[in-house]
Amino acid sequence: MAITLGTNLAALNASNNLDTTTDQYNKSLQRLASGERIATVGDDPSGSARAAGLQVQVSALGQAKRNVGDAASVINVAEGGLNEINNQLMRLRELSLAAANEEIEPGERNSLSIEANSIVSEIDRLAQSTHYSGKNLLNGDGKALTFQVGPNNSENDRVTFAGGIDATASNLGISGLNIYSPDDALSSIDSVDQAIQKIQSYRAQTGSFASRLNSIDNSLSSNQAALTGALSNVRDTDYAQESSRAMQLDIQKRAQIAVLSHANLDAQNVLKLLGG
Repeated sequence: MAITLGTNLAALNASNNLDTTTDQYNKSLQRLASGERIATVGDDPSGSARAAGLQVQVSALGQAKRNVGDAASVINVAEGGLNEINNQLMRLRELSLAAANEEIEPGERNSLSIEANSIVSEIDRLAQSTHYSGKNLLNGDGKALTFQVGPNNSENDRVTFAGGIDATASNLGISGLNIYSPDDALSSIDSVDQAIQKIQSYRAQTGSFASRLNSIDNSLSSNQAALTGALSNVRDTDYAQESSRAMQLDIQKRAQIAVLSHANLDAQNVLKLLGG
């Protein structure tokens, strides 16, 4: 091979190879530092597009899960109110049973009546004051509530809670209840039993919807985990593979530097030929 000063092809080739290897090595270090396999769109255009699509789906599922949590909060508030009303009705039934006894003193009967009236008022207050984000849940004014529990715009991504729960004293049939006499107390027992049955029916409604929300949440969590795994497979750095590649490129770069250094000795060989 000719020895020239004008063009050092060996040095140029070594320099070009070194530039390429250095660029690959720097990209490898960037992947290791950032944790992302696709540092720029140019690294993997199709993979970048796929990762972006998966990220959108994962994000949408995350918001859907938060919506399910909001829906569960609404149902929990309603259930909490119904549970307390049920407890009040149980106490009202106890008072009715006590007042049905003809042997109790007038003063004691009066005390029982006062407590019974207070309980009816409290049930009404609970029905009127149990609400979520300004929406009353237990006084019969609450309309059906629709929740977006999926990532897409379709009927299958929405669920509706029928609502319409009316736990007011008048709707439960206890607004005019009194236990001033044994006969009134016996009659009130039937009224309270019917009210309890109505509350249990409402609780079955909220309970079944809560169970449905729990199932939806589990499904969303499973889908989100699967898509997150797919996103990681496309986007994230495989540290075992990338660290090995970085080491290989580092060794290759060092070798190319040595080759470039050796190629540059040709100019010195010209000086020797000239007796320099």
